[in-house]
Amino acid sequence: MGGAKALDCINRKLKRDAEKVAPVKNLPPVDATSQDIHLGIVNAPAVKQQYGPNFGNSAVPYRPSRTFTPPLSPP
Repeated sequence: MGGAKALDCINRKLKRDAEKVAPVKNLPPVDATSQDIHLGIVNAPAVKQQYGPNFGNSAVPYRPSRTFTPPLSPP
């Protein structure tokens, strides 16, 4: 009997504590005021920088030529 009363007391206390907490608003994670990157909208200046001279011509991002020069070989 004492066990059931104790559980009832704990349940009432937990219910009071839960009712004190403000509920979280049920809002979508993305809305009209979200940043473009979160909405999946293309940022034209960023794409233009990424594609370089290929912007508008190719779907392959621009990769500048390598400028690596091998070290001098010993004599």
